[in-house]
Amino acid sequence: MKRTKTLILLLLLLAVAVAVFLIASAIAKRENEKNQPPEETGIVLVEKKPSEVASVSLTSASGSYTLEKSGSTYYLKDDRAFPLDQTKAKSLTEAVASVECSRLVAESGGASADYGLDKPLYTVTAAYDDGASLTFRIGDYNRHTDSYYFSLAGEERVYLVDKDFASGFEYTLQELLTDETLTEPEDGFGSVNRIEIAFSDGRVVRYELIPATVSESGEEDDVPERWQVTLPDGSVPDGDFTKQAEAVYNQLYEFTPSDWVAYNVTEEETLAEYGLDKPYVTVTLRYEDIVVISGEDGTSSTVTKPVEKTVSILLGDLLPDSLPSDGESGEPVQTEPAQTTSDSKEAGSEAAGSEADDDPDEEEGPDRYFMIGGGKIVYIASESEFSEILTIPSAEAEE
Repeated sequence: MKRTKTLILLLLLLAVAVAVFLIASAIAKRENEKNQPPEETGIVLVEKKPSEVASVSLTSASGSYTLEKSGSTYYLKDDRAFPLDQTKAKSLTEAVASVECSRLVAESGGASADYGLDKPLYTVTAAYDDGASLTFRIGDYNRHTDSYYFSLAGEERVYLVDKDFASGFEYTLQELLTDETLTEPEDGFGSVNRIEIAFSDGRVVRYELIPATVSESGEEDDVPERWQVTLPDGSVPDGDFTKQAEAVYNQLYEFTPSDWVAYNVTEEETLAEYGLDKPYVTVTLRYEDIVVISGEDGTSSTVTKPVEKTVSILLGDLLPDSLPSDGESGEPVQTEPAQTTSDSKEAGSEAAGSEADDDPDEEEGPDRYFMIGGGKIVYIASESEFSEILTIPSAEAEE
C-alpha cells in the first residue's frame, strides 16, 4: 500500500514537471517568434508608377519641404529657382509610388506613442496624378525585425515596413541642392599654363608655364619645361615652381564644400553681403581645352584649341562665427589678408608639430564664403582647405 502511494506521488510530480516544461516551452516559443523577422507577406498599400506621382511633401525633425512635378521635372514648391537635384527628387517619388509592408502588427494604434507614431520620424504626403492623396507616418525602429513601424493617416492599423523604405526619406532640404562643381580640364594639370592668385589688398601671385626649349644647333643644352612664379613685389625667383603650382591646382579640384548658405545669387548687392563683390582672394586658371570641331561634310575631328579658357574661384568674407572681436565692443570685425609665406608656414608647422602629434583632431582654419566664378551658389569653405593658395611662395623653389 505504501509503495502504491509513493508511485502515485512520483507520477503526480512527473506530470507537474511535464506541465511546467510545456508551459515554459510555449512561452519561449512565443518570445522567439516575436523577435524573429516576419515572413514576407507582402502587404501592398500603393502600387503606381513613379511618373504618376504629382507631389511629395516631407516633414521631419530637420524641417519640411514639398516637391511638385511639372512635365517630367520636379521643383521645390513656391521656389522654382532652387537648383533641385533631380536624381534625389526622383528617388523620393519612387519611394511613394510603390509602398509594401512586411506585416500587420496591430489593428489599432496608428497614431500611438507605443510605436512612435504620435511623433513620427517622417511624415510623408504623396499626391498622385489620379487625384488620390495619402499620408504616411514612419515611427520607431524595431531592432528585432530590422524595420520601422508604419501607418496611414486616417487609419488605425500599424504595419512594419522595411528600413530601406524609411531611408529613402533621409534627404534634408540642404542635401537636395544640385552642387556646382569645377570641371577639370581633359588633361588635368597638364592642360594648365597659368594660375593667378589675387588678394584683396592688391598682392598678386602668378604661376606661369615656361615651355621647353630645344637647341637646334645641338651646341646648347635643351631646357626642360618648368613653372616660374612672379611674387607680389614683381620679382621672378630662379628655379622650377612646378610642385607649388600643382599643389594649388590640386587644392582647387579636390575641394568639396561643407555646406551652402544661398543660391541663385547674382545681384551685386547680394554678393556684397558675403564679400564676394570684392573677394578676399580670387584664383584664376588658364588652360587649353579639347574641343570637337565638325567638318562641312558632317565628319568631326578632335583638336586641341590653343585658346584661353579660364575658370575661377572666389573666397569672400569670414563667416560671423569665425570673425575675431575688436576687444572693446565685442563686435566681430573682418580681417585683412594674411601675409603668409611658404617659409613662415613651414616654420609654423614645425613649431606646432608636437601639439599636432598629441592632438589628432587638429583645429581647422576659419571659415569663409566661397563661390565658383560664374556660379550662383554661395558655399562655406575653411581656409585650411586652401592653405597652398593662401600661402605666398618663398623666393626659393622646393627641391
